[in-house]
Amino acid sequence: VWGYTGWWQRLSGSLVLAVRQGQTIMAGKQYVFHFELVNPAHAQDAPEVSVLFSGTPSVFAVAVQHDVTSLLALPGSIPGDAAALKVYAAGFIVKSLAQSSALPGALNTVVISLCATSRILHVGNTTVGIHGLLGSRTDNQTLAVSPTYTTLQSDSVLSAQQPFAAQAQWSQAAGRIVLSLTRDLVPGQLYTASIRLLNPYTNQDSPLNMRISYSSTQYPYYGTMFTSTVAGAFPLHNEVQADVALGDDAVLKVYAPLFLQNFVSQTSSEAGAINNITITLETNFDLSHQHASRLFLTGLPLKSLPASGDFEHLVMCGGFSQNTFYKDVLKSYNGHEWHVVTAAAPWKAREGHQLLNTMLGTQELLLLGGR
Repeated sequence: VWGYTGWWQRLSGSLVLAVRQGQTIMAGKQYVFHFELVNPAHAQDAPEVSVLFSGTPSVFAVAVQHDVTSLLALPGSIPGDAAALKVYAAGFIVKSLAQSSALPGALNTVVISLCATSRILHVGNTTVGIHGLLGSRTDNQTLAVSPTYTTLQSDSVLSAQQPFAAQAQWSQAAGRIVLSLTRDLVPGQLYTASIRLLNPYTNQDSPLNMRISYSSTQYPYYGTMFTSTVAGAFPLHNEVQADVALGDDAVLKVYAPLFLQNFVSQTSSEAGAINNITITLETNFDLSHQHASRLFLTGLPLKSLPASGDFEHLVMCGGFSQNTFYKDVLKSYNGHEWHVVTAAAPWKAREGHQLLNTMLGTQELLLLGGR
C-alpha cells in the first residue's frame, strides 16, 4: 500500500509514507514494513517513537512500543537491545575471561572472548590490553597466543583472518597481557584468544577490577573516515559454564593445596609379623623433584621395641635438592625423627634410585639404579 519509497527527514527523524493511489489500509489487517538507517556514531538509548495518520480520518500521534524482549543476532545481546535506534557505546559488547584449571600450581589456559561494538582499526601498533590478572607465577615474558576468528552466521573458524599477533607481552606485577592486532576487529564478530599462565601454589579468589583497554586513532562513520582518539577501559566479566563447579572457571581463582584421597591399609595385624603398609594418595597439585618435593608420613609409632635396640627402622638415602645431588644415609624409627648415619656414603651421589631389603636376616639393603 505504501509503494517502495518514502520521504526521510534526518533532522526531525521522520519518515513520511503516502498511501498509493487505488490502495486502502484495511481495518483489522496487520501491515509490516522495514527500512534501513545508518546508526549514529555515539551511544544513545532508544528514542521515543510515535506514529500518526493525516487525511480522513486523522489519527493524532500515538507512542510506538519498542521491542524490549527480542535478542539481536549478536554475541552478548540482552533484552532491550532490539529497541529501535538504541546504540551501544564504543567498546565491547562481549568482554569476558575463562580459565581451564583452578588447581594450585597448574599451567592454566586463560581464554579471552571479545566482541567489539564498533570497528577497531589495525592502525600502526594498535593493541588491546587485559589488566588485573594478578597472582600468576609466570614471570615477565613474551607469551604465545592461540587466537580464533568466529563468524556469527556459520560459527566457522576462519584461521586466515585471525586478528591477533602470535605473541603477546606479559607483565607479572601488573597482571597485564598486551595483544597486538594484525587486522581490524569487525563489530559484531566474536573473537577468542588464549594464553597460558602458571597458577599460584596458594589459594586465592579471582582478582577484582580486571579490565580491558584499547586505543584507535581512526573510526568510520557514514562512509567517511574520521580522525580522533577513541580509547576506553571497561570492566571484564568472568564466564560461568554449566559443566564446571560454580565460579571455578573465574580467572585465576585457585584452590588451596590439599589431598583428594588419603588412605592407609595393612596386610597383617599379627604380633611380630612382617606387615606391608599401603598408602593411597591423590593431590590437586603436582609434586616435582625440581622443587625439592618430599612426602612425609608420620603417626605410625612402634609401640613395642626389642630391648636390645636392634629393631626395624626406615632408611632414606641420596636424592636431589636445590641443584645438588646427595649421597647421605638417614634412618628413623618412627618416620618423624631422622638421624644421619653418614653424610658421604661410599657410592656416587644420585637420585631416582631404589632400596631393596634382601630379607636374608643380614640387615643388608641393596642400592639399585639412579642417576
